[in-house]
Parts: sequence; structure tokens; C-alpha cells
Amino acid sequence: MIQLDNLTVRYGEILALDNVSLKINAGERAVLVGANGAGKSTLLLAVMGVAAPERGSVAVGGLTCWADGRLNKADLRAVRQKAGMIFQNPDEQLFMPTVYDDVCFGPRNYGAANPEERAAEALDMLGIGHLRERLTYTLSGGEKRLAALAGVLAMKPEALLMDEPSSFLDPRARRRLIKILRDLPQTQLIATHDLDLALACCGRAIVLEKGRLRADGGAREVLRDRELLEGCGL
Repeated sequence: MIQLDNLTVRYGEILALDNVSLKINAGERAVLVGANGAGKSTLLLAVMGVAAPERGSVAVGGLTCWADGRLNKADLRAVRQKAGMIFQNPDEQLFMPTVYDDVCFGPRNYGAANPEERAAEALDMLGIGHLRERLTYTLSGGEKRLAALAGVLAMKPEALLMDEPSSFLDPRARRRLIKILRDLPQTQLIATHDLDLALACCGRAIVLEKGRLRADGGAREVLRDRELLEGCGL
């Protein structure tokens, strides 16, 4: 579903990703862990065609996003229909006046059939239908997080990329989110410091350290390797 080959991303003198190769299979839920600055967010942004690699390739659902460090603009729109991303800060994702308008925006912009029905379905799935007429700037941090997720789910993507999805959530909302993520059929790649959420949701764990792939395996084995986690600043 998601394939990275020799992906290298540099920000000036900083090597954010160093020759990373991995494959996320369709229907798989994988967690991406690492200390701050390990390259987790950069990897997600590269998959979405935002962070430009110095070299390497990225494919999503058989469509090429980056090839040899060059953006494939012909497939980019289709790639962003197949994969949706939840940003770490929901304020960077919500921009329409009301929650309902924001959730409708994606399907409307892409010319999808019945965008209003898609929006209502996504809001009800997350249990936030009562927020549909709320102004987005009046929401709590947790409500903003769920509204942003609803906006992505309304696009009916095949894959979800999430950057710290449990941030801003109180314990009850966090438990609800874990249940939702476990029930969703989409392929999921979750970047997080929340190792309990990772164990609850994901069968696979990928560890990055200073832009390099340090470990990739079963979540319970990888996330219980104390020596590995301490060595990677976790």
C-alpha cells in the first residue's frame, strides 16, 4: 500500500531521513516511533508529497508520488485521495467556519458524490455529530482533533497517516479514539510517542533514530525492548 525506497530528506545541513526503505501492506496498522527530531513527521509528509526528498522513491497504492527525488505531479491528486493525513496540530487543518463545512470541504473540492452524506457519516462515526454547527475556533483541543479526523475520513481514503493522534485528548476521548482506530479498515501509519496507544492499535512498530531506520517488527517485541528504546531516546 505504501512503499518507500532509499528515501533521503535533508533540511539544509540536517539529514531528516537517511536512506529509509520500508513497505506498509494494505490493511496493516503500523506505528512509527522515535524521539523528537527522529524524522517521523518528515516521513509522513514525504508520503503526502509535501516534504521533498533529496533522493529516493515513494509510492502509494501503486501510484508514484516521488521517483528519484522528483515529484510526480500527474499522480499527486490521486495519491492524496488514496491517503489522508492528520496533522499533529489540528489548528493547521481546520480552516472553514463550522465543523460541518470543514468536513464537507474535501469531498466537495474533489467533486465526490454526496459530500453532505459523507460529512454526516464521518461525524457520526466519531460521535461528534452534535458539533456540526460549532465554529471551529471555539472547539476544545480534543474536539478539534476529532473534527480534523472526520474531515479526512469523509474523503474515504484507503490509508490514514496520523501524527500524534492522541495529543490534546482527555482519557475518555483517547479511549474512544483507540477503539475507532482499531475498528477502521484503512491501512494506518501512526507517528506517536504514546506507546500504550501504539500497543493497543498496531501490530507492527517501526523505530527511527536521527533519520535512520533502527528497528521494524512486531509491536509487542519492539516496544518491550528496553535497551533499544532507551538507546533511541524513548
